[in-house]
Amino acid sequence: MNRFFTYLLVAFLFGACTPSRIIFRLLPDTKDYKKFPTHTIEPSKKPYHYKINIEDKAKWESLFSTSDYQFNKVFRKTKTNAFLVFHADTLVYEKYRRGYSRDKIQTVFSISKSVVTLLIMNSLMNGKLQSLDEPITQFIDWLPDSTYGNITLNHLLNMQSGLTIQSMKPFDLKQGPGVFYYGPDATASLKKMLKVEYAPGTVFKYRDINVQLLLHAIEAIEKQSFISLFNELIWDKIGAENKALWIADRTDAKVPYAYSGLSCSPIDLAKIGSILLNQGYTCNGQICSQKLLDSLSDVSNLNPQLFQKWLWWHSVDTEIVSDSLICNKEKGAHYFVWKEVPAMDIYAEGFRGQFIYLYPPKQLMIIRTGNQYDYHNPLFRDPKKRKFKWPKYMLDACRKY
Repeated sequence: MNRFFTYLLVAFLFGACTPSRIIFRLLPDTKDYKKFPTHTIEPSKKPYHYKINIEDKAKWESLFSTSDYQFNKVFRKTKTNAFLVFHADTLVYEKYRRGYSRDKIQTVFSISKSVVTLLIMNSLMNGKLQSLDEPITQFIDWLPDSTYGNITLNHLLNMQSGLTIQSMKPFDLKQGPGVFYYGPDATASLKKMLKVEYAPGTVFKYRDINVQLLLHAIEAIEKQSFISLFNELIWDKIGAENKALWIADRTDAKVPYAYSGLSCSPIDLAKIGSILLNQGYTCNGQICSQKLLDSLSDVSNLNPQLFQKWLWWHSVDTEIVSDSLICNKEKGAHYFVWKEVPAMDIYAEGFRGQFIYLYPPKQLMIIRTGNQYDYHNPLFRDPKKRKFKWPKYMLDACRKY
């Protein structure tokens, strides 16, 4: 025990080193933009303002209430910071806690990944990128072709690159994911820790490194910095009302964390979602084509348990094909034949349950930010064992509308 406290004391005294940052900041939260260097992205020159009609709060809260989960209790127990509902470009419901508001910045973590996809789609639309089947070594010259030449941009976007880092143990203070996040040099960590685990295109493994590699590819494709691209092609075009911050490493170059660094207000986060609801158009121009957006929902040929494509996600419905196939003729028993199909929604999700959730059939969008995903509280619950799941909760509410 004395050794443990001695270690903590040393970590405190030498707080600039990576292991101490991992210890004291092991669990990221929505205020992470205050802990790191950041890039500032200024508000749009032509801001867009949603119509607002929030007169019928009781109606919307009833849609999000079930026999198991009453909305106000869900809001409180999951430590939700902001919950906004939009219908056809009109803000129809909003609720906040702990001093948050529609304009207050929060880190949205892996929603950043879905934003990176929009930049890639813009490059495809404008012809600067010909195909997602291009090898990543064509754009990242420090990746040797002999090792990484068979990995394509499409593999990175679908988390099927086969790449990993030296250790995926969260408490590995030398070469684990904490080092990748809290280390001072994101690119140096990537080069040092990157390794091939599977052949590309064979296995789905959700790894942040895929998207950090996409950052380098995008900059090579567009011959422009990631931050200036985000500012020009996304933030200014959506008509952002507030500034955004993008978390970066501690080098002089301030390399952005493409996989988790976006920090912005809920009202401007919604405008990113509106790109998908408005066929790729914004108040200040087109960001991507409808054909490319349609591709996001074309998941029929992917693993039916994933329903992820290009870093956007879909809920799953179970569709009964037949319930009359005999499996035991003597006893007359039969069984159901079923298949999994997309549920007609699409969403971007971040750590601790940050969401841009879209239900296009009814032109509904939900923005949720907060510091706890699970209604049932265990911080380290295996996502596969969660009883409460935000996408299902939001899907059921949208279908009731």
